[in-house]
Amino acid sequence: MSTGYTKLIENGTVTSFRGFAFRVLMGTCDETEMPTADEIIDQQSVDYHRESLARAEAELERIRQMTLVQWRLLAKNAKAEDAKEIACRKAKNKRLGDMLRKVLAWQTPTEQHEDWKRFMIDQLKTSMISARDYCPPMMSYCEYRQRATEKVEWEVNYHRKELAKTEQSNAEAVEFFQKFMASLPVE
Repeated sequence: MSTGYTKLIENGTVTSFRGFAFRVLMGTCDETEMPTADEIIDQQSVDYHRESLARAEAELERIRQMTLVQWRLLAKNAKAEDAKEIACRKAKNKRLGDMLRKVLAWQTPTEQHEDWKRFMIDQLKTSMISARDYCPPMMSYCEYRQRATEKVEWEVNYHRKELAKTEQSNAEAVEFFQKFMASLPVE
């Protein structure tokens, strides 16, 4: 499964280590500027999980309404689609692997930077593992329907959990920030 940090590498938009590292570090506040409470919130992740959850729920409803004839046709067409998907995922894995080699070669200046390096490596490896995951061809329509349903149910549950975690994290970050700001003397 792609992450927000690795999606641009997979599609070829980000090809430099500098571009990747910049995007990973954007989640931090520049210590020379005082952020507002709104800048503390990870609204992009909230929006992503809300939109992804809505799409997954709609897809789950759609596939639950499908007839057996529709499932048979989908299973028949799946073999050709699998071949395309495998080729696409191999290309994504190559780009992720290329970026992983760049990250591994990076000589970090401090231990704090080493933590970011480990995080980037984890993000890339996680995406590479998920890029190998695909439905094998030649399944019966019953197996195809079951796998498709399980996949969408997993997506619904994943985005529900991630949305709740992100909203909780945002609330905690805002509370922390507000307490911090309130503790500072007025100048």
